[in-house]
Amino acid sequence: MDLKVKNNIFGYFRFYYNVLGNKLVFSIILSFFVSLLDGFGLAMFMPLLHMVSDANSKNASASLGNLKYITDALESLNINLNVTNLLIILITLFSLKGLLKFYQLNYQVNLRQLFMSKIRFHLTQQLQDLSYEGFLSFNSGKIQNSLTNEVIRLRAGLVQFMTSTQAVIMLSTYIILAFFANWQFAILVSAGALVSNLLFISIFRYTKRASVKLSKKGDHFNSYLIHAIHYFRYLKSTNTFKNYSIKLRKNISETEILSRKIGFYQAITSSVKEPVLIVIISMVILIQVKWFGTNLSTIILSLLLFYRALTFLMNLQNTWQAFIQNIGAIFSISEISDELKKRKENLGNKNFEKIGSSLNLSNVSLSYGEKQILKNINLEIKKNQSIALVGESGSGKSTLSYLISGLIKPTSGTYTVDGVNINDLNLDQFRTKIGFISQDPVVFNDTIFNNITF
Repeated sequence: MDLKVKNNIFGYFRFYYNVLGNKLVFSIILSFFVSLLDGFGLAMFMPLLHMVSDANSKNASASLGNLKYITDALESLNINLNVTNLLIILITLFSLKGLLKFYQLNYQVNLRQLFMSKIRFHLTQQLQDLSYEGFLSFNSGKIQNSLTNEVIRLRAGLVQFMTSTQAVIMLSTYIILAFFANWQFAILVSAGALVSNLLFISIFRYTKRASVKLSKKGDHFNSYLIHAIHYFRYLKSTNTFKNYSIKLRKNISETEILSRKIGFYQAITSSVKEPVLIVIISMVILIQVKWFGTNLSTIILSLLLFYRALTFLMNLQNTWQAFIQNIGAIFSISEISDELKKRKENLGNKNFEKIGSSLNLSNVSLSYGEKQILKNINLEIKKNQSIALVGESGSGKSTLSYLISGLIKPTSGTYTVDGVNINDLNLDQFRTKIGFISQDPVVFNDTIFNNITF
C-alpha cells in the first residue's frame, strides 16, 4: 500500500484511493445519482406550481425554461401533465432518492470502517517489520501518536473529504440544471460565487498550516509523555519531575494556541457564508430585473436551483475547512509509513529449525556512529553449552546479547550459525527459538496466564 501524498487535491484523492481502491469511486458515483434525482425532483416543483394556478400544461412546461425537455420526455411517454401525475412523479423521484441516499450513507459507514482497519493493519505490519536498529532511531512518541490520535484525525478527514466530494457533485448538478433553465442568471451567480470563494481560499491556507503544526505538536507531546512514564521512578526519586513537566505544559499551551487559531478561522467562514450568499443572489436578481428587463417568474426556477447550489457551496466550504483542519494527519501518516518502510528489516531466505552445533562470532566489531562498543570479538558457543558474559556496566554485555539474538548486525566481522551467515537466515524463525529475559521487567497489560506463557 502506497501512502505517499502530494500537496494538492488530486494527491489527497490518490492517498484515499490507494487505500480504498474502486470502492471510493463507487461512492462518488452514488453521490452523482443522488444529486441528479434531487435536482430533477426540485425542477418538477415548477410545473406543479403552474399547474395548480393554470391548468395549461404548455405554461407549466415553459416555467422550466430550457429544462422543458423533461416534461417533453414525459409527454412522449403519454404521461399527461396534470396535478395528480406530477405529484406521483415527485413522490417517485424523492422516494428513489431516499432509498439511494440510505444505501449511500450505509455504504460510506462501511467504507470508513474499512479505511480505518486497512490503515491500522498496514501500520501495525510495518511496525512488526521494523528492524531493531531502525526502532532505536525512531521517535517513540511519533509512533504512538500516529497509531492513535493521527489515525482518528485521518478518519475524520476521510469523512469530510467524502462529504466535500458529494457537495461538489451536488453543486455541479444544480449549476448545470440552472444553466439549462436560465443561462444569463446562472453565469451571474457563478461569477459572484467564484469571487466570494477567494476569501475562503486564503482562510483554508492558514488553517492547513495550523493543522500540520498541530500534528507535530502531538508527536512531541506523546514523546515527552512516554519518557515521563517510562522514567517516572528516576524523575520522582531525584525531584526533577517538576522541571521535566515544564516541557509538557509548554507543549500543551502551544497546542491550545494552534487549536484556537483553527477555531478562529472556522468562526470567520461560518459567520460570513450566509450573508455573502444573500448578497450575491440579491445583486443578480436586481441586475436581471433592472438591466435585462427579465420577468421574475422566468428566473424563479434558476433562483431555486442556484439557492440550492449555493447552499451546497457553503456546505463545501464548511466541510473542506473541516478536512483542512485534519489534513496534517495525512502528511503525518504518510511520513511515518515512509520512514517505517525505509527501516524495514531484511529477513534471510534460509529456513532455520534448530541449532546443530554452534554459534560463531569471528572478528566481530560494532560501533554506534563513531563510538566503538565491541572490537574484534571471537566467540564460539557450542550447543548445550552455558556461558556467562561478565564485565562492568557499559562494557558491551547487553550489546553482545542483542547481536547474538540477531537484533543488531555487526559493523565488521562475521556471525554464523552452524556455518550459515546470520544475514542469510530467516530471522523470524531463528528468534522463535530464543528465550530472552531482559534486565528490565516485561509485563504486558494482560492476564497473569498470558504474561507467563508469552
